[in-house]
Amino acid sequence: MANCLLCNSLKEKNKTLIKKFKYWSLFLSFNQHGLGTTFIVINHHIERLNKVTKEEFNNLYLVMKKLENSLDKTFKPDKINYLMMANTVHHVHFQVIPRYKEKRVFAGKEWKDEKWGHRPVLTHDKEDDKVLNQIKKTISNNL
Repeated sequence: MANCLLCNSLKEKNKTLIKKFKYWSLFLSFNQHGLGTTFIVINHHIERLNKVTKEEFNNLYLVMKKLENSLDKTFKPDKINYLMMANTVHHVHFQVIPRYKEKRVFAGKEWKDEKWGHRPVLTHDKEDDKVLNQIKKTISNNL
């Protein structure tokens, strides 16, 4: 769809793309709500989860498994939250937010999950490009 932010991201060379799978793509979020926050985006425009095929769901499972294994190796989250709201961008995607009981230090920065045990804080503060590149590279290397 021409006006869809995620469709456009899939077509363009996007600096946050971590890996493209058969039916889904994995992107790093500019807004690191938790260290390692990513998006899993279906590779074609659909707006409702009930339009995802069985084959696409099977591929989603593979993507989630690879991502969680990478996050476990990389940052060792205590929990991982999946959000699928699509209130602003009407394209099936999941926001994946790692959660941490205790602080983590990565890329010279201290990461603390202020709302551990509750809903995550969804900040609109874009992370520094240098830090984003380090997070992306580390996740990618562990996929």
